[in-house]
Amino acid sequence: MKIVISLLISLTIISCKKSTNVLVGEVTSPPVVLEVKTKGCKVELANNYQEDLDNEDGSCEFEGCLAFDEDLQKTYEQYKVIFKDSKLVSTCPDIISEEFNQENRAHVGILWVIDDSGSMREEQENLANNFSNFINEFSDKDIDFTMGITTTLYRTVEDAPLKLNKTEINKDKEQFIVDFKSLINVGAINTAAPESGFSAANKFLETDSSKILQKKSHLVAIYVSDEEEQTENLTIEEHIDQLASYVDNKEKVQTHSISLIKAENVKSNPESLGKRYQEISAKTKGVTGSLREDFAPLLKNIGKSISDLIDSFKLKSAPFIPSLKVSVNGKVLDNSLWNFDENSQSIVFKTPPEASSEIVVRYLPSR
Repeated sequence: MKIVISLLISLTIISCKKSTNVLVGEVTSPPVVLEVKTKGCKVELANNYQEDLDNEDGSCEFEGCLAFDEDLQKTYEQYKVIFKDSKLVSTCPDIISEEFNQENRAHVGILWVIDDSGSMREEQENLANNFSNFINEFSDKDIDFTMGITTTLYRTVEDAPLKLNKTEINKDKEQFIVDFKSLINVGAINTAAPESGFSAANKFLETDSSKILQKKSHLVAIYVSDEEEQTENLTIEEHIDQLASYVDNKEKVQTHSISLIKAENVKSNPESLGKRYQEISAKTKGVTGSLREDFAPLLKNIGKSISDLIDSFKLKSAPFIPSLKVSVNGKVLDNSLWNFDENSQSIVFKTPPEASSEIVVRYLPSR
């Protein structure tokens, strides 16, 4: 019995081993492999770009500000033509809209600081005779202004603010010019005292600023001298701060100078070069001219610079310049009708809008 059972077990084991080595059916050819092509976003500028893809399926998702990124704008616009439902998450800042009323243009106070030393008689005459080139810029644009006159030795012309203002020029322009010619001839004094234009300007404003300035005025100082400015212990920046203390914004201060600016004019007296006058004019974006040049175009340029100051509209934020849109009374103006001055961050019109105009400037703030 034991022998029979052992034999049966052995046969079963052998049978099982063989069955594990038997293939059911024969393979006569290699299996068929189906090619699967992957799809997705193949545009590198997209957030979900994948490098190892075969086909683009329109699933690209973009993010950014098209106004600031030309490559993204071009790519997205081309992509959207093919895949109309493509997605863009805009990161552009909110558009800023600022409104201005031309009727409320600022007043400007103009202070002439005239060298009254003995060598200045001819220059005072030259200034008087060419003044019409200056004032035409104001009368043509109907600018509200008041003028004061003082000298580098601090002799104030008391009648100037009463006679040299918008009301008087509108009343009788010819008489206004006659009055200026008379008042600007401050005379000349032969003295060895230092000629301190900055000090004289500040002294005038300390006592008489209310005669030429209003609450929201711009302040313009025009220095005319054939000597260097000689105020002691006063830097250019400190004098700008002095002037700014009489208005509500430092950027409302502008200075111009007519002085000796070329070495050949002062060969025997090089210390007469008006370097400090030139420097303060440059720092306040004013005009610098020479006493030895033709006063007519020089005064015209100073007048235009002041009128541009009043006809400019300062923006609260630095704009992304291509985004600027300027409207007058609801109509968007062509870009050729205005300029943007980056230094002052202001819109400047080539031809100022009418006095009652409503001006709107829209723009994206710069990044």
